[in-house]
Amino acid sequence: MSAIWLGFDTESDVTRWSAEPGLAIPPEVLGEALAAAERLVEILTRHRTRATFFLVGRLLEVAGTDYRALLVGHDVQCHTYSHHIIHAGHPGLYPGHPVYDLPPEAERSVRRGVELIEEWFGYRPEGLCAPGGSPTGLRGQPEVLRILWYNGIRFVKSDNLGLPEAPMLPSRIHPYTYAEEGYPDLWELPGVGWHCTLTLPRGPVGDWPPRSVVPGGPLVDHPPRTPADHIVWVKQELDYVRAQGYQFSPSWHPWSLYRFDPQMEVVDFLLQYAEEEGMPVKTYREVWTELTGEQDFTSG
Repeated sequence: MSAIWLGFDTESDVTRWSAEPGLAIPPEVLGEALAAAERLVEILTRHRTRATFFLVGRLLEVAGTDYRALLVGHDVQCHTYSHHIIHAGHPGLYPGHPVYDLPPEAERSVRRGVELIEEWFGYRPEGLCAPGGSPTGLRGQPEVLRILWYNGIRFVKSDNLGLPEAPMLPSRIHPYTYAEEGYPDLWELPGVGWHCTLTLPRGPVGDWPPRSVVPGGPLVDHPPRTPADHIVWVKQELDYVRAQGYQFSPSWHPWSLYRFDPQMEVVDFLLQYAEEEGMPVKTYREVWTELTGEQDFTSG
């Protein structure tokens, strides 16, 4: 049965500050990130729904009190400390994220991100969303998996960057483990759906190559221009995954959704769609506990 795995990559507009280590987060960027999280939590509360917040640790250093007050009762997991790429071979989506070997700061970024969540929320996160994503997850990268396992990570969302001809689909749809790399109890929970940072304009729209929202769908020659356009786009994704029996687990970023539409109408639509169509809405930790039989303690 199709379900919605509801998670949000909770960061600020990292393209404006994370390319250089040590840069301070500009106040207007932090303010936008907090306003986005606040609006999102309002919507979730109204729908009586919990979500996973994959949280960048640096935000807790500068606004931990705010984020703890907003996200208590939700499932807070790790998005590393600084949002720097932690795995080798990233395709270089934008300046500051070049193709490189395993970054030397990878282990510290994972460790410090985990520590900050434990400090502010009282438990060590067991999940991590890899910044930037990957077309192949973390397959063939045992050193990255070693870092994650050593720091207590037991499920990861990294296989969530589709090929150009099918951007919304990861290389493998359903959950799998990294047994071939020596980690049979480390789960991949793949992302199915578009990255909102790839669909929603953050400034003047330049060249937009015609592409299909869903595999086999009609070509569109521009990204969503209005909140109503975005809802139409997401409905196509939802209808597609329901027809295929897939999960809907897109990479959505609160700051990006908020900048495009401060009301975040698409989140309201998503949860209403789930209610009307009978699609379960789950946190990523709930998905992992169903796969492994672990106990869910993040709901308190």
